[in-house]
Amino acid sequence: MTKGELRKQIKKRISLMTPQEKFEASVECSEALIQKREFQEADIVLSYMATENELNPMYVSIKTLMLKKTLAFPRCVPDSNRMEYYALKENLTIDEQLEEGSWGISEPKTFLPQIHEEDLAGKKVLVIVPGVAFNSNGARLGHGAGFYDAYLSRLRKTEGIELYTVGMCFSCQLEDDIPQEEHDIKIDFVIYSSL
Repeated sequence: MTKGELRKQIKKRISLMTPQEKFEASVECSEALIQKREFQEADIVLSYMATENELNPMYVSIKTLMLKKTLAFPRCVPDSNRMEYYALKENLTIDEQLEEGSWGISEPKTFLPQIHEEDLAGKKVLVIVPGVAFNSNGARLGHGAGFYDAYLSRLRKTEGIELYTVGMCFSCQLEDDIPQEEHDIKIDFVIYSSL
């Protein structure tokens, strides 16, 4: 099966889930991640704003701020496959710090401090990576633009960073056989719902 065919198949599976099932799965996976050492020890959590076809890690994002950890969201760089992360401020609501960005996904406003790779040296960083499909070996199928593969490749070259990557997904997004290419970056572990 090609990557495109698998994306269509997974999208169809997700479309059969009710909003309540998506919500319950998001809470279940978020609670599981919060219990993991990688989250508890992280200085910085790089999260994302979910689309309707993705598991929503907002509970993890809120908990990150409550614990006084640095929380950042990605912003796509126009006309490229690059994205940059911006750290949210504690004294504003999350919604006040976001605006509609590329692909219709909420992105952080540019008045927020940008996190550069060199700023992460000596830090424990947890990256929550969205995707279309995942497997237990760390393979991930993204949406096809290569944003996360490019960013994770840059992060892995950063000296002195203790990096953990996690995929969070609905159980219907698990696939044993995910087509992989040389540039596809594997993640460290996957948390998936029981639904």
